[in-house]
Amino acid sequence: MATVPYRNNRWPLALAAVLLVYVGLAVLLMMMLPVKDGVRDWFAPLIPGGWMAWSFPGAMFFLTIFRFCH
Repeated sequence: MATVPYRNNRWPLALAAVLLVYVGLAVLLMMMLPVKDGVRDWFAPLIPGGWMAWSFPGAMFFLTIFRFCH
């Protein structure tokens, strides 16, 4: 059985890049949350008067599905 003389594992770098993008997008979504009386409204639509699916939990769900299952 021949051994591989040079093993190149770059997957940790790719994983770190994907996680960095994911966290960055999650932070941007959190910054878009509407504030009512000084408190973030986690379930309000991200776009005022917009469709309910674009609340923060819905946006995080779709971000996760498209980022890790694509």
